[in-house]
Amino acid sequence: MTRWTSRLETVAFRAALGLPPSVVRRLAGRRLILDGQVLDPQTQWMLRLEKLAKEPPIASLPIPQGREAMRRQTAMVGGRPPVGRTEDLEVPTPARPVRARLYTPAAVVGGTTSGLLVFLHGGGMVYGDLDTHDAPCRLTAAG
Repeated sequence: MTRWTSRLETVAFRAALGLPPSVVRRLAGRRLILDGQVLDPQTQWMLRLEKLAKEPPIASLPIPQGREAMRRQTAMVGGRPPVGRTEDLEVPTPARPVRARLYTPAAVVGGTTSGLLVFLHGGGMVYGDLDTHDAPCRLTAAG
């Protein structure tokens, strides 16, 4: 896939997700209810777009390709929300160093803060990495 195709896909995907809620509700299809829980129309629409794009389920791909697909999809959805500063780190553990990333909100750069939030993404620790969870961590830091 070329860089241009990826940019075009990203613009189209974000435009589709930016449609008014009433339009998203109609495009998402009939409401999905499981165990009394209603799937959010935006999420349902996003899953439908993934199917229309003929994206294979990430878990159906070999692990290296699944990781790359997850990085690409999460970057397309989340982008790079602005924060004050990021710093890639290695945290020592008895087994081996673990990669980590420190996000500093813009309001704190050059100042002081009194808190720290540690986010562990989980999810089976197979497909995700620092980059697949960059956008939600940036949003959390900025908020």
